[in-house]
Amino acid sequence: MCANRVSEGVGRAADRVSDLRDQAEDLYSGEDHTVRNVLTFIAGVGVGVGAALLFAPASGEEIRGQIGDKVQDIGDRVRERFSSQTPTGTESR
Repeated sequence: MCANRVSEGVGRAADRVSDLRDQAEDLYSGEDHTVRNVLTFIAGVGVGVGAALLFAPASGEEIRGQIGDKVQDIGDRVRERFSSQTPTGTESR
């Protein structure tokens, strides 16, 4: 019973992502597919996170903490990478 409910929820989410992708494709149907690809990626991440929350054996509080830690870690890596880049010549020394 629970597996059916989860399966139906994932199916509805996948249908919604497909609808959103189609809408984005209609909006951005030019030759440059960057925006469409980014929107599709974000939608895929959302579906993945939702499925992970549904199937995870840990409590919701633990999962939220883990997600927050991972987001913080990724943010730190991005800041570190961009702060360690060489100057472009426009900065004053």
